[in-house]
Amino acid sequence: MITGVRAAAIASALACALAAVPAAAQAWLPGRGEASLSITYSYFDGNDHLFSTDRIDGVTTVGYTAEGTHWYLGDTQAHTWTSSAEYAWADRWATTVSLGFVNSRYVGNDPVNLDLDDGAWHTSLEDARIVTRYALAEEPFAVAALLGLSIPTHDYATSGHSAPGDGLAELQAGAALGRVWPDLGNGLFASLAATYGVTEDAGTGRLNRLRAEFTSGYFVFPGVDFRLIGTFLDTFGGEDWVSDDPTVPVEHGSGAVTLDAAGSAARAIRLGGGVGFPIAGALTGSAAIITTVWGENLDDADFLVAGLTWGLRRGPSRAIDEP
Repeated sequence: MITGVRAAAIASALACALAAVPAAAQAWLPGRGEASLSITYSYFDGNDHLFSTDRIDGVTTVGYTAEGTHWYLGDTQAHTWTSSAEYAWADRWATTVSLGFVNSRYVGNDPVNLDLDDGAWHTSLEDARIVTRYALAEEPFAVAALLGLSIPTHDYATSGHSAPGDGLAELQAGAALGRVWPDLGNGLFASLAATYGVTEDAGTGRLNRLRAEFTSGYFVFPGVDFRLIGTFLDTFGGEDWVSDDPTVPVEHGSGAVTLDAAGSAARAIRLGGGVGFPIAGALTGSAAIITTVWGENLDDADFLVAGLTWGLRRGPSRAIDEP
């Protein structure tokens, strides 16, 4: 049997991981009438751009020379704060709403959008999201189905190194699977979640996306866990930044290179690790470092993520009993 503190910590451990899937895409749900508030900070540090072809190898523009599928075109940083609130309408049904705010800049000699890529910091609201989850099973595996909707808060720019997002409304559906092994040392947990998103037309078609996230953690002390995180992204639609067609030029600025978040066929695998910990009472925290190990049509970025969650929770639904 897991204590109440450790049960709440397991739920928190999954809540603040990198949002490759919606933040609410967990297999464990809170109990009826329970609510929580969360704030997550993410630092994005992007340098190389990752292309889908090595046809760019050796191409030079404004002093930047591509190597293989990597092309350094300046530096992009972003600070993002995401606030979210969750409420459980029933033991098996919970809804989460969230809103992001980003402060980003690009520093380099290759601006794409002169209004954004000018070396200064630019602030913008991102997309508003709502996700509802329904628990299908609790033991021995927790299983939950989810349905979500993401809507841009306004007509922000999508072209540029420091663009705040892709500006596309997206309907998402998916499922999450999780299990806890309380008798393995101090406690071990694992969770796998996946969503498929259908976007509005980006001008070149829909950017339908498959996202997945795996998280596994072990409690080294009561309430304190270390976890491994893996995320996957694939885009069905959109365009590669550089065509595989050998007759199409690859010189940057020729029109063959397109750095537009609303039209990119982004693909990535990211790995990292983190820690979850109690702070006081119903307040828990987490921190993680994530790095891009493979990608196409996006930045070779590293992430630093930190989160706080406050709420009265019984832990991962009723899959774990409390004393």
